[in-house]
Amino acid sequence: CDKYKRGVIDGSACSSLCTRQTLYFRKCLSTQPNNQMYLGEWGNLQGVIKCQMEEIAHIDLRTELEPRKEAILFDKPTRGTTVQKFKEMVYGLFKAKLGEQGNLPELVNLILTVADGNKDGRVSLPEAKSAWALLQLNEFLLMVILQDK
Repeated sequence: CDKYKRGVIDGSACSSLCTRQTLYFRKCLSTQPNNQMYLGEWGNLQGVIKCQMEEIAHIDLRTELEPRKEAILFDKPTRGTTVQKFKEMVYGLFKAKLGEQGNLPELVNLILTVADGNKDGRVSLPEAKSAWALLQLNEFLLMVILQDK
């Protein structure tokens, strides 16, 4: 929620969890701190919520700690990136992961629709950063591609 409130990331899950309080984590199903799974509720839907967290840092208490750096996942796209440039980034990622496919432009448009978390017809920088971070996860990519299959 801190990254959401600072405008680093955005999306429907962010506002549901941090503002509207309609996303609830219930029973924890995992024991690994950086790969958490919960039974949960989002509005009137129930299901499993999977959270891939940052790697746990090993801290040496004898040394002085450096200020924590922003998660590397949210470093792209950068300020000033146009929607067209973001589309090209997504297209390039899909081409690298899936090879040359005839439906890549259709998949790119699907991602832009998913990225528009508040459904205002625009993809903001925080929404684009959130979508880009999710696209780095093969599981998310497969879920989006196969959602209507």
